Amino acid sequence: FSPDGNKLYIEFSPVPNKEIDDADIYVVERTDEGWSKPVPVSPLINTPAIERLHCVTADGSLYFTRNLMTRNEEIFVSRYVNGEFTEPEKLGEDYNSENYEVAMLIAPDEEFMLIWQANAQRSSELNVSYKKPDGSWSKRIKAPYYCGGFLALSPDGKYLFFENEGICWVNTSFIDELRPKNLK
Repeated sequence: FSPDGNKLYIEFSPVPNKEIDDADIYVVERTDEGWSKPVPVSPLINTPAIERLHCVTADGSLYFTRNLMTRNEEIFVSRYVNGEFTEPEKLGEDYNSENYEVAMLIAPDEEFMLIWQANAQRSSELNVSYKKPDGSWSKRIKAPYYCGGFLALSPDGKYLFFENEGICWVNTSFIDELRPKNLK
């Protein structure tokens, strides 16, 4: 959902009965009658690659992963300017790891990013990264929770919900506690 609750972003294959090797991101908008029909978010975002794991910020920017078939998925951001999405920018090379990003959540104000990642040995962990003053992201810091995916914040931002043998929730105070002193 967009932070204002008026748009719902979804992913699915635009070709019926096709394998999910060409998933794209679509959006539906809240109407007086319910929800609009799904439409592709932008040809700048949807490509022949797999676009998924999307998260929308308060200003409408869309973070998402793209599987370029040359390596693991990489994280991109497309800014929402004057009612249009901009050309997606790939996050820094040291941020896009060799590990597999399984789920992500960006704070509405882009203050932090949570990533659930898995490595080749199928070990997984929840990490947090912080927005630096220059707009780049800090190195990932391991969070004290094992996460199975589907990250979500409560509307007030005080609780993180995630899957781990059921739905779990924790206080988000760990995010501030892990923040490096130079980013406080």
